[in-house]
Amino acid sequence: MLATGLKSIANTLRVEDGKHIYTIEGHDHELESVTTNLRVLNKENVNAWREKLGKDEATRLRDEGGDIGRMAHIAGLRLFRGEGYGAYEWSCLGVPSELDGFVWKGGAWVDPSTGEPPKDGVRKDERVRNSVGALDLMMHERNLVPIAAECFVWSRVYGYAGTLDAACLTDDCLQLIGQPTPQQLAALLAQYPEAVSVDLFDWKTSGAVYPEAWLQLAAYAVAFMESYHIRVRRIYPVRLDRGQRTLPKDAQGGTVRTVAYELGQTVPTKDGPQRTEYMDGDDLVYAFDNYMHAQELGKWIREHGGRY
Repeated sequence: MLATGLKSIANTLRVEDGKHIYTIEGHDHELESVTTNLRVLNKENVNAWREKLGKDEATRLRDEGGDIGRMAHIAGLRLFRGEGYGAYEWSCLGVPSELDGFVWKGGAWVDPSTGEPPKDGVRKDERVRNSVGALDLMMHERNLVPIAAECFVWSRVYGYAGTLDAACLTDDCLQLIGQPTPQQLAALLAQYPEAVSVDLFDWKTSGAVYPEAWLQLAAYAVAFMESYHIRVRRIYPVRLDRGQRTLPKDAQGGTVRTVAYELGQTVPTKDGPQRTEYMDGDDLVYAFDNYMHAQELGKWIREHGGRY
């Protein structure tokens, strides 16, 4: 989704050996995605988790978590468009119990012969509802006004591409221009893009925000400014609390729903938990420098016959 006044960038995406590779229309070179480039980083916590659970169970939970994240992103895009949660029952994963014979197309699992979603056997999962509810809560509490959601960004200068979750007008920008109508926003973006500033957000439905999320968002920030010529003020990773598969019960036997989100990252230190809600200024520049180190390291490994 892009606000009127921003020109979309035509691109195609293919997956090759687990890597996401973009081709931009009108350009003959291929660009690996930001998340693909960050795969070179050693994720000690994830590796320890996989070793503890075993390969098969860890793979199952990873795929299930991916389904939850995908559904939360789809519903989040609909929220930003003002379309509600969609026609589907949004406590469902929208994923067939058995994936054989179904394909992922147009934002849903469908039967390729009919184009229809599965009629039976769809897994119910309250974690989707919890995640989307947390995003809805954050939108209202923080008065988010999006100008882009699930939007493609790329950097010709640095050679990468990706899909950004959301770019929203900053609070100081809103203080200057008020709550713009779509027409007013379109006119502002078309005539005075330098007067607009945005904060970038990336949703996570995992149990924690990992350090590489800052590098991912820093790369998106540079690519967003290059793609749309709009200034980025801050970057925010956001953990949407997905809760449990089924709702817990209270003392009276009723269901209990807890909707929560956390901006930024909390890490343990010798002085106690330390929380970073966002990055801007020199911190954002430093995060981008470290992203580029990771990208160049991955390139060097591939050029010398390695894999990651």
